[in-house]
Amino acid sequence: MYASKWQKRKGVIRMSVHEARNMILATAVIVISIIVMTMGILVVSFAGEEQDKAMSSENAGPEGTVEKVILAAQEDTFKDIAKAMKKNTRGTIKANREASASREGDQAEILRQRQEAARYAAVDWAITIAEDDSFHYGRSKWAHHNGCYFCGSNQEKGSIKRKEGASKEECERTYCCNPFITAAYMHGAGAKEVDCRVPDKRFGLSRDKNKVLKNKDAFQKINKPSDPEQLEPGDILLAPAHAMLYIGDGAIAEAAHADDGEVNGYWDDSIRCKPISDKQWDSVELIYRYIGTGAY
Repeated sequence: MYASKWQKRKGVIRMSVHEARNMILATAVIVISIIVMTMGILVVSFAGEEQDKAMSSENAGPEGTVEKVILAAQEDTFKDIAKAMKKNTRGTIKANREASASREGDQAEILRQRQEAARYAAVDWAITIAEDDSFHYGRSKWAHHNGCYFCGSNQEKGSIKRKEGASKEECERTYCCNPFITAAYMHGAGAKEVDCRVPDKRFGLSRDKNKVLKNKDAFQKINKPSDPEQLEPGDILLAPAHAMLYIGDGAIAEAAHADDGEVNGYWDDSIRCKPISDKQWDSVELIYRYIGTGAY
């Protein structure tokens, strides 16, 4: 009888051990599965974040750090913005020219119209260059030391020791951010207060000690509004390491990032018109408005 009971107990014990082992194995499988799934979710999440960063990255400085992610839809949007802005700017310039040429009426209003025409002319020039895919930021992180194609100071070779007034054939059609806006006012608006060839007369960045913007007869410091659409076309937006030109309707023209030296979408996008992003708007520290009359 006792032997029978012992055999039964052994059977029960063996069954309990077997069940325990099965439970441990099952638990281990579940734990491992959870760990694998968690790691998979983290990897997917991380990849998604990296993709978002690549898709939304902005220029951190004139040297540029934008990832090479250019969407065809974005490029079409940029072109549509440029086309609409150019139509608006040229209409305003023509109307203001006609009004100011007559020199009739309120002199203060005539001055305002001339100032506005100058700002719109700078916008028109910037859009024209952004649309022209022969112009680009350049492979050099400083786009050949802040030269200007139209001033003959952006030579392909020996840009540090360049000669003044080089021929167009000797120069590259490149701009980094602040000379791009300086050139828009000098060559587009005919502003005498700026000069692409003189460092002290080029637009700087928000933390530069830039003399040209201290000329209160030519530039007015504007308080940053809550919304960029409250700005005027032609306003100059300065971040710690970037400069942009507001062209209206929440959009900017900018020399955005160094390119890969190949004529492709990334090259074309290096000087562009686009809606200003929240990240760029948040980075803006100073805003200036041109109140000179330039060629107008």
